[in-house]
Amino acid sequence: MALFSDLHTSFVHLAKKHPEVDFVVKPRPKDMHEKTLWDIINETGIDLSKLKNYTVEPDADVHDLIINSDVIIALNSTTVVEAAIAGKRVIFPLFYNYKETNNFNDFVWKNDLDLFDVAESAEELKSLVLEGLKNPEISENVMDGRRELFKKCFSDVEGVALGRYMEIIRNVVNSAKNRI
Repeated sequence: MALFSDLHTSFVHLAKKHPEVDFVVKPRPKDMHEKTLWDIINETGIDLSKLKNYTVEPDADVHDLIINSDVIIALNSTTVVEAAIAGKRVIFPLFYNYKETNNFNDFVWKNDLDLFDVAESAEELKSLVLEGLKNPEISENVMDGRRELFKKCFSDVEGVALGRYMEIIRNVVNSAKNRI
């Protein structure tokens, strides 16, 4: 629970300090039915009605968010690989010595940390977000590793899943460009 609290508190503080940057939180549906997310946000003491750059959008299209974002923060979700293959900076919030816990053994991406940014504290998360906004580019070496990870996660025996998925990403990108 401390991770969840520190993570969302960090978002609110970043939004307040950087009004030029939009911060969108796409919670899992179950998080919207619990008071926890809203309690945490209210505990920051920041009036969300005055933060025009901070939104909570549980029904937003995840692919639109990925395409329109420079930095993605995620954990055990396919969003990680989707954002990675789209060439986005992806940050894992692995606070509280998470890598030293038994839960880390179940962390889907534990063997692929070199392909992502890892924040081990709320302060490091804030720094990585700001760094990702300044320098969103991903090295070709890391992108090669991400493509391999994507194939491992989504490819089928015939290897056509990657092509289908890339076509979906292209369609989303083209659709977003047409709206702009």
